[in-house]
Amino acid sequence: MEKLNNHSTSLQLFSTIGVLILSVSYSIYTDSMGFGAFLCLIFFAGLFFLNRKYRDNRAPSQVFSLMFLIYGLLVLLSHIELIHDLGSDFYVHNDAADAFYPNIVNYVVGSSWSNLADNTILNPFFSNYPFAAYLFGAWIKIGEWFGITDVRLLLRCQSFVIGVIINTIVACALVNSGHNESSARHKTLILGIFTYLYINDVQ
Repeated sequence: MEKLNNHSTSLQLFSTIGVLILSVSYSIYTDSMGFGAFLCLIFFAGLFFLNRKYRDNRAPSQVFSLMFLIYGLLVLLSHIELIHDLGSDFYVHNDAADAFYPNIVNYVVGSSWSNLADNTILNPFFSNYPFAAYLFGAWIKIGEWFGITDVRLLLRCQSFVIGVIINTIVACALVNSGHNESSARHKTLILGIFTYLYINDVQ
């Protein structure tokens, strides 16, 4: 039991240090300290909640930390490699690249919070996905609070954070259904890394 606890602690420590280094890397790449601070805020808020909610089984917090590190690293590396023109390039699904992402940027960046609903939910252009547009628009506005100007990378980070949350919910469900820490962690990591969820969330 003591060996298992030591392994869990080491895994959590490794993930946390990795996320801190990753956040600094985002700040260096975007030349914005706010980007790293934003990611750290999301990470530590999630970690705090999970550690309080699941004191006796740390699988959810471990999955949250590991997937945050893995997804976040892949998003940054693919962005560095594939995004050459921040004014036009997107590394996402074709329909999103051609329509959704560029227009959500055009309608939301620089506008006020009071106009967010008009620019997203009530905007005829986003009539097929109004609430998705609002969610992405709100994410952009929050990013502006932190001084983030690389909106393309910011939007991709929203996708990977949603993926991390999905994986964490799965881990919580496994724990609630009686799986032990190791079983819940391993099954969720397999889902997050070796399924379509992984590919979709690093888009």
